[in-house]
Amino acid sequence: MFKGVFIGQFIPEKKANQDVRISQAGNNYQFKLIKMLSPQKAFSLVPIFFDSPINMEEESICYIRNLPKKVKFPPYKKLYRLIKDTFHLNQLIKKEEVENTFYYNIDRQNVFSIIMTKYILKKKVYLILADNPNHELKTFSDRFFYFIMKKVNGALVLNANVSINKNQQLLQGLVEENQLQLKKGNLKKNIIFSGSLGKTTGFEVALEAISKRKDCTLYITGKPYKYSDYEFEKIIQSYSKYNNIKYLGLLDFDKYQEILERCDIAFSLRNPLDDEHEYNFPSKILEYLSKSKFVISTLEYKGFENRYLFNCEFNSESVNKILDNIYSLETDEVDRLRILIYNYLKDNFTKISLLNKIEKLIN
Repeated sequence: MFKGVFIGQFIPEKKANQDVRISQAGNNYQFKLIKMLSPQKAFSLVPIFFDSPINMEEESICYIRNLPKKVKFPPYKKLYRLIKDTFHLNQLIKKEEVENTFYYNIDRQNVFSIIMTKYILKKKVYLILADNPNHELKTFSDRFFYFIMKKVNGALVLNANVSINKNQQLLQGLVEENQLQLKKGNLKKNIIFSGSLGKTTGFEVALEAISKRKDCTLYITGKPYKYSDYEFEKIIQSYSKYNNIKYLGLLDFDKYQEILERCDIAFSLRNPLDDEHEYNFPSKILEYLSKSKFVISTLEYKGFENRYLFNCEFNSESVNKILDNIYSLETDEVDRLRILIYNYLKDNFTKISLLNKIEKLIN
């Protein structure tokens, strides 16, 4: 057992699948952290916007959400929750009598709790940073968060471009060793594009690329990202005439796994010119690789073995060129690459790697 507590902002997995406002990747990653760390206790500051019923106490997990009995106007409700949840959480942390606390990310909802935990409870505070949205330091809150990130005891970062604390470790993601797959044989010519479906994540690039082909099928799952409902529906309609493009929307876990199993190639087509992608690492890349998929990526990631990705430019012509290269591989080449990827993930992204990084941070 990891001797410490974990504090995130997640909701039960079944609830997350039903709410488009929740980041599926972020929610799933926090549960994966809890499973691998086995902390003494895990707490969740339930997202401010989420007020649907949930079981507030599960085995080793406590959900914190103090709702006012009477609400006259919404801003009061948010302020009430922010204050009450912060004090409630720190009371519970104090009872656990542990030295080390790990917070998932830093934002307006947890920053005051982080400060209280470090300076009032006198605990060691470490951050697990999936992203660094405050890197531009444009606003007061950006600079404030940056100041706090430098003052905590350490940070585990998912992207090598994030450099915010003198004591930090890099771990770009996690895979469960018993979930690693090693397939053999020919590639199925089915492709998956899943997650946030936006211009900057390559949604339109993927559609344009596959609309020019007849030798493969593209399965699309997820939710619109930075499109209006009208814009998104218009795009979907314009490509509905192509039988090899199938938009499935937001799927539950079992249905998603079924679609994932059909596909042997996955797209990760982020716009390299958008600095939104500079400080994170797509968790889906590791998810795809762990399922023995080949990943076509428009980005190379520092600290990651990019030879296990098929890199392309951010346009449909380049995507199709890489697809042609993949489809031209002999079966023994496919099998050899799958084995290399399997071993790379097993050696670098499983529970042992996580615990080693945590130990280095603490010590």
